[in-house]
Amino acid sequence: MDAKNILLKDLLGKSIQFQVPIYQRTYDWEIKHCKQIYDDIVNAAEEKSFHFIGAITYSGKQMQPVDVTEFQIIDGQQRITTIMLLIRALKERNNAEKEFVSKIDSLLFNPGEKKDGQCYHKLVMNEDDDVVFQEIMKCGKSNASGNLAACFNYFQKRLRDDDTNYDLVWRGLHGLTVVSILLGDYDKPQAIFESMNSTGLDLSSTDLIQNYLLMSTDSDWQQRVYKQHWQPMERQFGDLSQESDKFFWCYLSMRAGRAIKKNAIYKTFKEYMKNREREGELKEIVRNFNQYVMLINQKSDLKHPLNDVIRYTCGQGTETANPLLLKVLVDHAANLISDNDAKKIFEIVGSYLLRMRICDTLTGSNKTFPEIIPKIKNDRYSDSIIDAIMTKKGLGKFPRDSEFTEALKHMWLYTNRVCKYVLISINELHKEGRVLDPDALSIEHIIEFMLNRRIQAKVQKQH
Repeated sequence: MDAKNILLKDLLGKSIQFQVPIYQRTYDWEIKHCKQIYDDIVNAAEEKSFHFIGAITYSGKQMQPVDVTEFQIIDGQQRITTIMLLIRALKERNNAEKEFVSKIDSLLFNPGEKKDGQCYHKLVMNEDDDVVFQEIMKCGKSNASGNLAACFNYFQKRLRDDDTNYDLVWRGLHGLTVVSILLGDYDKPQAIFESMNSTGLDLSSTDLIQNYLLMSTDSDWQQRVYKQHWQPMERQFGDLSQESDKFFWCYLSMRAGRAIKKNAIYKTFKEYMKNREREGELKEIVRNFNQYVMLINQKSDLKHPLNDVIRYTCGQGTETANPLLLKVLVDHAANLISDNDAKKIFEIVGSYLLRMRICDTLTGSNKTFPEIIPKIKNDRYSDSIIDAIMTKKGLGKFPRDSEFTEALKHMWLYTNRVCKYVLISINELHKEGRVLDPDALSIEHIIEFMLNRRIQAKVQKQH
């Protein structure tokens, strides 16, 4: 490891190209971060002092037969990207001054390289970000949504509004210092990444797991595995960003047969991965994620044989039960259990959850459902799960009919999230002849139900 304090302008002034590897998270700095770094740069210039912005950690990539040396950024991509956006905004502000533009270009681009060549840009971001970033570098503007365009537009506005400050910003940029850390052949990028990101950078468990699975010195392997396996799942994570960590909690709890701690997802994942092959495990993760989507997006496949029972059960909110339900869906997809067996399990879990909510005994159920998984017997799959639920003792025991009936009498049900599922259950008991859509239920359904029952009773009395 070669670590040294250096002016950022001297680091960027070299014939280099920093590449953000595919396993790194996308650019996520916001306006508040840009405001802070802009103000720090101006203050440093006014005080004629240096300003330290942190470490830039990178590793050598396969050497190319060109004059530009390529590196992969391990840590510091958010800061170096932000500074380059500010430098490009300065260029736009002073586009008429050729000498100034030439100085700026020497920090953004490698002189002597073709503009359409692979080594021209000093920073290459990962796929989706790079399209917007290169547009900004080339055109000095972008109409794209997202943080990159928003931060660049913020810098442009600040430079326009603070008309006298652009000289200060330029001087301040010359006073930025970093610790440049070039990793050696025997350094472990993953361990260094974890150490640097253990505090303060707010990486999610999913970010860390992605880095763990995809970090590799073999860039061809990295690109192939990312595009074939992680990227399709990542695109769904984009729409379900809050669900990604929940998925890994669910997946690992299912695998372990016990509820893991939600603040130890990554630690548990690393222990779980000992002696496991990364690409093979990634395929398994994707296979499970495709079934997990069914649990959290109950309308994802209306033709699925379990669609109705999934909607009824999971619509109640089944986060605590998801490790068990995921196991059932994965085994069902692998034809290890029949449609009827899977339906029986979802129905008993739905009844169990509903009864516990009405009886206010749901506390502690995080542990209940994962612990059922080791009790599953393949030769009597559904019955073994039902037995485990019905014979549960103590905390989390299955509420009996008498307990449920008494609790239901005294519950203020109308504002409770499970009200609609109680109504659906009543509808099923009375065989009203149509399947109700939980999302479409309202108070009018109660009135309609009561009127229909009274009309039916009146007709029967007349006859």
